[in-house]
Amino acid sequence: MERYRAAKGGYPAALSDLVPDFIKEVPPDVFTGKPLLYRTEPGGAVIYSVGKNLKDDGGIDDMDADKDDINWASGAAAARKFTPPPPKPSGADDEP
Repeated sequence: MERYRAAKGGYPAALSDLVPDFIKEVPPDVFTGKPLLYRTEPGGAVIYSVGKNLKDDGGIDDMDADKDDINWASGAAAARKFTPPPPKPSGADDEP
């Protein structure tokens, strides 16, 4: 992720943008078998797995709130506790 940012001047719009120049393929989420999830934040990015509860909690790991996503953050996102992404519009596809 940081090599991409250094080369391109920002974070990718999608993890698939890293293929094939930076990674061979987007790794699967070990809980779902689907590609890992990803979102950008101002000055940073978050790559995450849904965790044991199998729910997309927006990359938030807060066991007190029953959110157990497993995440890796880069840039400014790594320096603060994550805030949830904006809600998806009604009827939006749940697939990443």
